[in-house]
Amino acid sequence: MDPNRFDEYRAGMPTALAQHGGRYLMRGAVEDVAEGGEPERIAIIEFPTREAADTFWASEEYTALRKVREGATIVQIGIVEGVAPQS
Repeated sequence: MDPNRFDEYRAGMPTALAQHGGRYLMRGAVEDVAEGGEPERIAIIEFPTREAADTFWASEEYTALRKVREGATIVQIGIVEGVAPQS
């Protein structure tokens, strides 16, 4: 892992996300793994629509950040279309 490059990636993400309506719901170091693999960090990002998430993914801003991140850390990325909680 290259902490300097990862820090550069992490610093650029909030602005890139905001340009596409995205925001962090949470991010940080994993303190305890209850089951399965052991990621070092986790981030959950919300977009207003699936289209906004796809636009962000293909954007120039994120493409540039992704190039900074590549080789700096190992990531697993997934997209989940959530369902509003029922009351």
